[in-house]
Amino acid sequence: MRLSVWLVSSVHCHFRKGVKAFALVMIGLGLVSSLSAQQTSINTIFSDRFEPFFQDCLDCPTMAWIPAGTFTQGSPTSEPESSNIERPQRQVSVPAFAIGQTAVTFEQWDACVSDGGCTHNPDDAGWGRGNRPLINVSWDDAQQYVSWLSTRTGHDYRLPSESETEYATRAGTTGRFNTGDCITTVQANFNGNVPAQGCPAGVVRSQTMPVASYARNAFGLYDTHGNGAEWVKDCWNHSYEDAPIDGSAWMSGDCSRAMLRGGSWFSGGNELRSATRFLNSRSTRNNHIGFRVARSIPPPLPAVAQTGLIDWFNPDYGLFWDGDGQITQWTNLADNSRSTNGSTAAIRVETVHGRRMIRFDSPADGGHLQYPSPGAQSLADGYTVFIVFRLNESIADGNDFPRLWRGADDSHAFFLRRTTAEVEIKANPLAVAARPSHPYAFAYDIGDIAILTARLTATSQQLYFNGIMVDSSDSPIAAYTIDNNLFQIGNSVRGDIADVLIYDHSADFDDLDVTGQALAEAYATTWPFRDCAECPSMVMIPAGTFTQGSPQSEPQSLSNERPQRTVTVPAFAMGQFPVTFDEYDACVADGGCTYIPDDEGWGRGNRPVMNVSWHVAQDYVIWLSNRTGHAYRLPSESEWEYAARAGTTSRFNTGDCITTDQTNFNGVFPAQGCPQGAHLVQTLPVGSFAPNPFGLYDTHGNTWDWVQDCWNDSYDGAPVDGSAWMTGDCSRAMIRGGSYNAFGSRLRSAARTETFRGTGNPNFGFRVARSVEP
Repeated sequence: MRLSVWLVSSVHCHFRKGVKAFALVMIGLGLVSSLSAQQTSINTIFSDRFEPFFQDCLDCPTMAWIPAGTFTQGSPTSEPESSNIERPQRQVSVPAFAIGQTAVTFEQWDACVSDGGCTHNPDDAGWGRGNRPLINVSWDDAQQYVSWLSTRTGHDYRLPSESETEYATRAGTTGRFNTGDCITTVQANFNGNVPAQGCPAGVVRSQTMPVASYARNAFGLYDTHGNGAEWVKDCWNHSYEDAPIDGSAWMSGDCSRAMLRGGSWFSGGNELRSATRFLNSRSTRNNHIGFRVARSIPPPLPAVAQTGLIDWFNPDYGLFWDGDGQITQWTNLADNSRSTNGSTAAIRVETVHGRRMIRFDSPADGGHLQYPSPGAQSLADGYTVFIVFRLNESIADGNDFPRLWRGADDSHAFFLRRTTAEVEIKANPLAVAARPSHPYAFAYDIGDIAILTARLTATSQQLYFNGIMVDSSDSPIAAYTIDNNLFQIGNSVRGDIADVLIYDHSADFDDLDVTGQALAEAYATTWPFRDCAECPSMVMIPAGTFTQGSPQSEPQSLSNERPQRTVTVPAFAMGQFPVTFDEYDACVADGGCTYIPDDEGWGRGNRPVMNVSWHVAQDYVIWLSNRTGHAYRLPSESEWEYAARAGTTSRFNTGDCITTDQTNFNGVFPAQGCPQGAHLVQTLPVGSFAPNPFGLYDTHGNTWDWVQDCWNDSYDGAPVDGSAWMTGDCSRAMIRGGSYNAFGSRLRSAARTETFRGTGNPNFGFRVARSVEP
């Protein structure tokens, strides 16, 4: 994953890249307002099954949903008229996204000008405006438009990345063009006097043509070759060496210049190739350059208030539990009452076929719900199931998993079972031996939210619990069978089951982290993610406001922790653990880090990296940013304390005391009024103790964490927006959290200290943060 975006502002219809207000990613859902019993408007939902093309407003470009996939970007040396800047070829995995079906037109741009969002009034060269592609606009002009469009719609519009553009242009093809190994002026608008090598000559129109004048590609996009060259988001780099492979824009290199793709009416045929890439100054305006827009696909909505089943593919075509244990197909969910009441719009359905996401709440009276079976589903394309539970029994260290819900006895318990022929999720295991037994390391209590995820293919099965894999196997299974009792609930207590979401026939599993993260945010639990295999495990930290610092009444507090003040912290991602030796050594191996820290003989692996200075930490976050295409950094002091507190207001996030059973510090000198404990005089592997409420480990003790801020001896004049304070004594930087060698009082959530940026000793490590891209 990619976060690319990902946190919601709770249930508001405003999106950041990651947890947004939730609409299904892999199967291509758009924004829906929260469907509660209150009066709410419902915007258009789209999917590949119902509406693969959509507009977010009347003035908006028509968008096409592009499914997630992996493709080979660039050209081989054998491709005629190719260039070294198109190499080396590499495999790029692109998450699902939406892109303009055509380039932005003059009519669409003029709407932005009329609304005050765009200030430039581009010349049409005398060729006409209306539905002709916009020309004479710079990369900077395009930023104005996507900013206006984002504000206008509440979605995160942007320029597409180079990878997204080439992937969408190719639309599954591998030839020079998406039309094959040749393209003609019957298929696109370009300079037919200069065709691609080996291809026929054609006409020269010497101007743009109205958009969609030629046949669309396999993804339904028009003019991906010719008519107008298109700005993309990426900075200029002279090859694909070290380019991102996750579909994101490459935002390092020469960022005074940006990339262009697709060729134009002015271009020779060679310049229209799918792999062709150009560059120009971001300020350039001419009559053969325009752009098309992209936007991220938000993940699913949070749980709805009403009892029932809903197919979120389309608000006008869904499934509801009708109150007597039957499924009703409702064809006008835009009716705010959403009650069947014998309406002719309600039709009983006996079977449900195809891809589907559904959700339901348990009935208040402990009755039964049933979902008609779609029967055996082919696993050729994969299948993903998410089940969200509220635990009614604890899962502690060593307890079996996943008996997450039960009725009066074990005859009514959800479980996942694998036999030699199929994988099943059923509600009536008749034999205790039929339940799987997966040990799980972390403790969860009654009332906690748990997300069980099964990822299935024809050759492998993986089981996850709150984003952490607990079981994996490789063996052939031909079909995934759902029986008629899959969602039968008996003898239940309302609220035991929060949601069931079925995503079947997924093209791949790229939606796992995005969807899991969205669900975790909706239910205030944790879903870790990594931006690459060797990257730190990250946790989304929701936006919020907190009181930073300590009151004078807090025992052993210091004046540099005052004055207390209210700080508003935007959503961001933070390392679930301090950076480990394994993770740091990957940077060294890749040439991004030159310093090799000593482990003092205690071991490397998953122990926190130590003996590192603030400057060494900067080398690591720069490497990590280049490696992933995301903006990694050290957290600010405010972000660090907000994440460490995780909603608590006491001296520690464990309460007003902390012990050596809860973290690693010098227990011989505990905090005032707290019990003594051990002093191990060395670090322990990360994650050796329970996480805080945000799912972060070792925010107290083990190693101090470098943060980004310069030293200031109080909070007078400090930022209140969560950002790092980069004025003051910047020869020194702040460290937070305490270490294996620190006294208990130095582990307090508000405790802050400083040292010279060049200092490195066994007490000092760091954890990373990254911004949530809009």
